[in-house]
Amino acid sequence: AAVHLLDATACHDAARYVSCTLVALTAMLHFELPHVNVMTKCDRLPARFRRQRLDPFLECEFGDVADESVARMPPRLRALTAQVVEVLQSFDMVRYVPL
Repeated sequence: AAVHLLDATACHDAARYVSCTLVALTAMLHFELPHVNVMTKCDRLPARFRRQRLDPFLECEFGDVADESVARMPPRLRALTAQVVEVLQSFDMVRYVPL
C-alpha cells in the first residue's frame, strides 16, 4: 500500500492544495497500488476552520476552493488552473483522511 501525506496548512492556499491533490492523483495512477491519502496536522488549523470548512478539503470538493484559487491568480494562469481542477474532478479518486 502507498501513503500520501498532505500538510493541512495547504488548505489556506488553494493553489497549493490543488497542486498537492494533483500530485496525489498522479501517484495513485502511476503506482497502481492501494492508496491512502492523509491530511496531517489538522489540529493546527483554527477550530472554526475545522468545524466549518475542512470537509470540502477532505472530500476534494473543488467548488469554493477552485473559485477562490482562480480569482486570486494572474489572468494568464486562470485557464490552466481551471483545467487542472477539471481533471481532478473528472477522475474523482482523491479523498483525504484527517490525522
